[in-house]
Amino acid sequence: MAAKAKTVTTLAGAIGVLRMSFRFPLLVLTASILLWLIPGHAQSDDPYAFLRSSNEGSNEGSQTGYAEVIPGQVIEFPRDHGSHPEFRIEWWYVTANVEDADGKQFGVQWTLFRRALLPASGPAGGEAAVGQGKQWQSNQVWLAHTAITNASEHKHWQKMARGGIGQAGVRAHPFDAWIDHWSLSSMANTQDDVYPLELSFSAQEGDAYGVNLKLSGDTPIVLHGQEGYSQKSASKQASYYYSQPQLAVSGQIVWQGSLVKVTGQAWLDHEWSSQPLAANQSGWDWFALHLNDGRALMIYRMREEPPEGLKSYWLSGSLITQDGSKTNILGDEVILEVLGIEDVGGRTLPLRWRVLIPKYDIDLKIEPLHTNQFISGALPYWEGVVFATDSGTRKEAGRGYMELMGY
Repeated sequence: MAAKAKTVTTLAGAIGVLRMSFRFPLLVLTASILLWLIPGHAQSDDPYAFLRSSNEGSNEGSQTGYAEVIPGQVIEFPRDHGSHPEFRIEWWYVTANVEDADGKQFGVQWTLFRRALLPASGPAGGEAAVGQGKQWQSNQVWLAHTAITNASEHKHWQKMARGGIGQAGVRAHPFDAWIDHWSLSSMANTQDDVYPLELSFSAQEGDAYGVNLKLSGDTPIVLHGQEGYSQKSASKQASYYYSQPQLAVSGQIVWQGSLVKVTGQAWLDHEWSSQPLAANQSGWDWFALHLNDGRALMIYRMREEPPEGLKSYWLSGSLITQDGSKTNILGDEVILEVLGIEDVGGRTLPLRWRVLIPKYDIDLKIEPLHTNQFISGALPYWEGVVFATDSGTRKEAGRGYMELMGY
């Protein structure tokens, strides 16, 4: 593996270390961007098309040749912390709700996406090309998003890289995920552990913004759905999906050039698939909440648009206790109701919700910290800090993140 730029121990040393423009020609960056946006060298008007199974007569969204998500597959660690290049799409994802000593709220997002442009065909197809003299023939491209949010502003950044040359990647053991100097890396002292993790990135704006956080956890990994098989529709759409939702956070944020010490909670996701959306699914609405009673709640809704124009939804989720035990939330057990929509950057988005799960005594109203938490770029979506209020007592009941994809 080519040496990658690693952040130094202190965040102050990490800020401003911008290596990509010096280490790799501009042509490589441009090609990576074009490859992400133009799979098969054919421009798509829909930036989410590669997430779908193919429409009739179209190669866009086709998963032929990629590995298929099937029930009963055993997820093993540390192996499955790593990359799965035989699948079409994969992401590693951290969100954190933190605050400083004065109670000022911040949100942090770090997401690394891997995409296979074509199915692997022999050793040149995937990341196995590294070390075989075929690095530039890798079929993998990488996209990363980072963001820092406070009570009134949302700052976000994007990086892109091609596979096979060490600029970006994920190693299962010891765990290390990176793109240039943005990284999520194990700090464990023993070979069998992953935690604690160090999350570190700095913005491409001098030393004005950056993050260095320690994520600690000792509860079991949560396998969503049926032992990690997470179904997304009544057909074959599914992913392998696990989380570590109960991570304690400590560290520091640089906000507008000032160093801020913070503590809080984080949520880590890892998901991979070749067919996460059906042809008639436009996207999803996703919630990950830390509740004040110690439980954690994940709910997602896949939006389906049948030919007759009547919308329908596939819902699922998990309710996790403080000790890490999980209960599956079935679609007919949860009601998601949109309470308010707003225009954000020319997109009409449902930003206020009611989450009702009577079986588990959950009735929450979800509100964003503020509306302007949209991630623009190659894969646009709304991702931001939200607060949960008990619908009965009207007191704060939790906080977390909401993702709105495909609008």
